[in-house]
Amino acid sequence: MIFNIQDRQETFDFILSIAKACEKIVALVQVGSGAVGFTDEHSDLDFVVALDSNDSMKEVMDYFHQKVSQKYEIVYFGQIEQRRLEVFVLSNLLEIDLGFGCYEQAAAMKPAFKVLYDKTGVVEQKMIDSRKWMDDAIFGDKQKKDIEFICSLVWHRLMQAAVAINRGSLLRARGIIEYVRSLYVDLLGDRYRLESKLNREMDKLPPEEIAKIKSTFITEDTPDAMWVSLLRLTDLIYKELEGQPISISKEMLLEYYEDLKNENLKEYLSETPSINYSHPLIEAKIKELREKSDSQIDYVRNAYEFVRDKITHSWDVKAKVVSKNAAEVLENGTGICWTKSCLLAALLRGNGIPAGISYQKLTRGDDDSDGYIIHALNTVYIPELQKWIRLDARGNKATVHAKFSLEEEKLAFPIREQYAEIDYHDNNSDLDERLIKILNQVDVVMNIRTDFELKERNVYEISN
Repeated sequence: MIFNIQDRQETFDFILSIAKACEKIVALVQVGSGAVGFTDEHSDLDFVVALDSNDSMKEVMDYFHQKVSQKYEIVYFGQIEQRRLEVFVLSNLLEIDLGFGCYEQAAAMKPAFKVLYDKTGVVEQKMIDSRKWMDDAIFGDKQKKDIEFICSLVWHRLMQAAVAINRGSLLRARGIIEYVRSLYVDLLGDRYRLESKLNREMDKLPPEEIAKIKSTFITEDTPDAMWVSLLRLTDLIYKELEGQPISISKEMLLEYYEDLKNENLKEYLSETPSINYSHPLIEAKIKELREKSDSQIDYVRNAYEFVRDKITHSWDVKAKVVSKNAAEVLENGTGICWTKSCLLAALLRGNGIPAGISYQKLTRGDDDSDGYIIHALNTVYIPELQKWIRLDARGNKATVHAKFSLEEEKLAFPIREQYAEIDYHDNNSDLDERLIKILNQVDVVMNIRTDFELKERNVYEISN
């Protein structure tokens, strides 16, 4: 059973009594939250035991161990002589931390302390006086060492995180990002003179500093989310180290990040037989869309809405022609989802915007009685937002309401697990070869069927 306030008070009284009973203990000081009335009912007990001489250290530490062990059931005990520290955890999970030292070297490591008794009459004044220089001694030296250490390696850790994201090693990337965040927290702790180990006193930071830390949290296990976290962390830690000597500048790092990302994006900008954006018809349409767009995002919206609304879905109109690539879709004014997605990809790639194709396995009808079909939609990389989105340009009708959205996906078809439908959440640089083969073999779009699933994908994971 966990301790309550009464249990803690009884233990406090016991520690005080055994300290007073030992001749070699000249003063007992309560530190931490207990010195100012405790933060809550679950706060532990922290004391500094002032000795008559350092020669008494081992004897007094053993004395406390013996007395506490006789009185209570102990689930954990740690005695660290070199740090002059003892830690007890009782069976009710109350923790007692005891620090030991000669009264002549009495000093307050933190502002919160309360002298419970003092046979020498000098301990309290020594601790008050020490506050004038203790923070400088503790945090000044620590800050200097932290800055030197962090400057020597942070750029390398940030580069490692970027490589891990690029390779899809997301667990490794998360680990490195969290480590670098801990370095940033250390720097803030030094500046505000707060204990940063395990974020112990970080809740005392100004709200704006806490918000900065939270802005680096990884919100999803996706490359996009990790890039966002890494970029924010890079910016914050370089600002905190401004003026310090770092081998690799922030600008060099950001250029390195872009090179890595562009390496992945190249295939989503390339031309293929299905996504043939150098065709004169597509080039003309790109020019037209560019002229009516105010920004890159506006261009993506206009291209998407053109393909969705102005190019009919061949099944909806029972088209007699089978459009086999992007240019044919534009020329014929119709296409199925496979080639409509090729057209949108062509309009985007031809304007320098990375785009790919994603797939879903859907029923041909209202249920699974007529089998399944592979549905295609688009992935689009938005450089301004540093993320991929998905858009479905299949074409709307009474039962389909796809929309342009930079945040929540608004696709044509919700996945119905009761019919074993699948959303692959994949991102492919070209139309699947099996789908291309089907398009080249059929004369009537209504006869198109797919009796296979897409399992081995060329994947660059995207955010949902």
